[in-house]
Amino acid sequence: MYASDLTNRKRAQVVYSDISKQKALLASGSISRINYQKGGNDYAYMIELEQGCINNLCSTPGYVRVNASNVSYATDMNTGGATQVDLSLLNEIGYPIANTLDDGYIPIPMNGMQFYFFGSLQTQMFWSSNCAIVFRDPGLRIINIPGDTAYLNSVNVPLAYRVTTGPLPAILLGNIDRRLDALYINNSSTDNYAIITLFVFYENLSATISTPNTGQYRVRIIKELVGQGRQWIEVSVLVSPTTPGYIAGDLDTDSTITDSTKLSPYNITDGTAFINLCGSTFSRVGPAAGTSFFFESDSTGSNWVFRNNSYIPV
Repeated sequence: MYASDLTNRKRAQVVYSDISKQKALLASGSISRINYQKGGNDYAYMIELEQGCINNLCSTPGYVRVNASNVSYATDMNTGGATQVDLSLLNEIGYPIANTLDDGYIPIPMNGMQFYFFGSLQTQMFWSSNCAIVFRDPGLRIINIPGDTAYLNSVNVPLAYRVTTGPLPAILLGNIDRRLDALYINNSSTDNYAIITLFVFYENLSATISTPNTGQYRVRIIKELVGQGRQWIEVSVLVSPTTPGYIAGDLDTDSTITDSTKLSPYNITDGTAFINLCGSTFSRVGPAAGTSFFFESDSTGSNWVFRNNSYIPV
């Protein structure tokens, strides 16, 4: 029907999605008839169109119709089935407090997930206690993740904290000086998706006196195994501290000047530049409790987009 070329296939996806929404409204009694763009109310025609779309694979196998109705996923931080990381066994560069982690990096088991980041297949993935996913273990104390190596190797950064071995590609999820209180990791998969779920419990700052678990995020790293092979980083917020993170103009706790191109502490960098997907969103106020958002890329880990107040229904 509509699957003969990409343009018509995308058109059919839009029509199919609209029909599905109208059917739900009709079933609930919110509307009395189904309308369609040609100007009629022939319900049988709409059902035929929908079925034809399915038969012609207009909805790509495994395609996820992402919730675009400003609806968030409210996580309950149920860690059942996840494995708690023993933080006492990890290298800690910051201020030590028993059973927590300050300025450290936790390897994330990928279980064969083929995750790409700006065109490169990633073989390592780490959770930074300062709220970021990084794709190379820096082995150093880096509180304020930069957008480029030239900045991190500049005179603005103390010599002991400079990275000289190349870029630090990362996905920032409220990057600031934090203390990790607990981390649970779960790997799962279906026929269509590979999913890494992180349950992150952290403190607003790594001060010697602070309140544990002031930040609680469920972070899902999702890889589509069929269809378009898309990728998502989804964050669902149970509670979030008032301080969202470092942006341009701030000094971190080491008196390091924040990269002048860092518009938001929720950000993505390939190690050479921030792409500032969120604009100023979350720059001065973090995501609200009970909300969720995600970053989405194509199969190569390129062309990233940001969607606020949304989640991935898988």
